[in-house]
Amino acid sequence: MKGRQEGTIKSWNDARGFGFIAPAEGGRAVFAHISAFESGRPRMAQRVRFVAETSADGRLRASKVQLLDVALPPASERIRAATGLDRTSQLVLALLVACLAAAIGLGGLPWWIALVYGGLSGLTFLVYAADKSSARAGARRISESTLHLLALAGGWPGALVAQQVLRHKSSKTSFLAVYWATVALTARAVRCWCCRREGRGSGRGRRRCRDAFTAITGPVRGVSERVGAESIRMQWKICFDRASP
Repeated sequence: MKGRQEGTIKSWNDARGFGFIAPAEGGRAVFAHISAFESGRPRMAQRVRFVAETSADGRLRASKVQLLDVALPPASERIRAATGLDRTSQLVLALLVACLAAAIGLGGLPWWIALVYGGLSGLTFLVYAADKSSARAGARRISESTLHLLALAGGWPGALVAQQVLRHKSSKTSFLAVYWATVALTARAVRCWCCRREGRGSGRGRRRCRDAFTAITGPVRGVSERVGAESIRMQWKICFDRASP
């Protein structure tokens, strides 16, 4: 074991909760897991004070890590510290709440849609929590298809919260690619439903329906398709790296 020393965050994967510290005195980078930090989450190039230990496999690991030069983080990072939600999750959920309120207020969607989203999201969160508990206990797991079906049925906001807060299924790119596809499909389903309402309505009602659809599905579908495409790209990259000699 080495004494307490200082260094800077050389790299950091916040989604998976680990990174490497470059010691100020030079030498090999030291592995650091989020559980080793005494408070807060690090950022790139942030100064830290830590104790370097040698693990059984001969790798240097940091323990008792303290953050130095801590400044007031941006609002989005303060929200993450309080809720566990990353920026993408904050953006998507904020868009959903705002768009639902606007769509219902315009009369394009019935008020019970919000109850459906809320109820299914709560159920989906509990199912994610049960699967997380089963994974820790080594018990029988809930299938990924069940999780995706719940998201597709309208529980995707609860799934998004569970992924971030519970740190469950939040780094498996193949799962995330399918998940964001279900979000996009749900948005398109709302579009089809709105179009049917538009066909039965007339005049002002049709305009309200179009406005409601644009409000609720446009931003959410756009974000979901971008994030889903990135997840698919990362999955292909992983497969290519594994196949490369």
